[in-house]
Amino acid sequence: MIIHRVKIRGNLLGDFYTAKSNSKGTIVFMVGLPSYLHKSEFCEELSLLGYNILQPFYYGSWVSGGNFSIKNCVNTLTDSLKSIENGYIFDIYTNKKIIIDSQNIFLGGISFGSNIIQSLKTPEKIKKIFLISAVPIFKKEYCKMIGFDGKTFVKFIRAGFPYAYRSKNWNELVKEFSGQGKILSQFTSDVSRIGIYQGSRDKISPQIIEQYLQKENLKIKINSISGAGHALNEYDQKQIASTVDLYLQTDSK
Repeated sequence: MIIHRVKIRGNLLGDFYTAKSNSKGTIVFMVGLPSYLHKSEFCEELSLLGYNILQPFYYGSWVSGGNFSIKNCVNTLTDSLKSIENGYIFDIYTNKKIIIDSQNIFLGGISFGSNIIQSLKTPEKIKKIFLISAVPIFKKEYCKMIGFDGKTFVKFIRAGFPYAYRSKNWNELVKEFSGQGKILSQFTSDVSRIGIYQGSRDKISPQIIEQYLQKENLKIKINSISGAGHALNEYDQKQIASTVDLYLQTDSK
């Protein structure tokens, strides 16, 4: 397994984990906020199981250029998928082309990363999607149910991570995270291809989400992971990687 810092497109950068053995496919993995998952144990475990993993950094965050906005977070995902479909990306240090398996493409995300995935109309080339610690729908009613204060959250990332998140319009972020926006409140992903993994101790997106999803008529099975919280470092990352691998390799028909 080798980790590359890669140029995905323009000033969009990320980390790329190469599969240790014959590739089972390529995963685009969308991270949460505000954590920066450098040298992720979870991605390392997936690479040991035979996956290439592209972990992009949202436009306007960490090492990627541009402006951090919800729209650009969606653009981060779509641009990453375009590069995967093209079959190559570039190592930024050597400028060498890295050839990618574009036949079997999977999509995964944790927390906020899952919201970006849900805001996307899933391309047909995506075989399966997995969401960890998902907050399935950022709607005003749901934010009230779990006691999530979007304004306070945006204030937190703005004050605590001033060089990690560079936005020109913090009000847009407040609106979206408060469930009053036009992007995160939509659920457009193909439900039939989604697997959700939820920590039993997750206080940010608790088990009440199942009730809310049923209310929205979104029949998605939620797999409870005993003892886990919200962040990946609260999971047994080898175990969750193996669980995700089993799901990705199971025939969905």
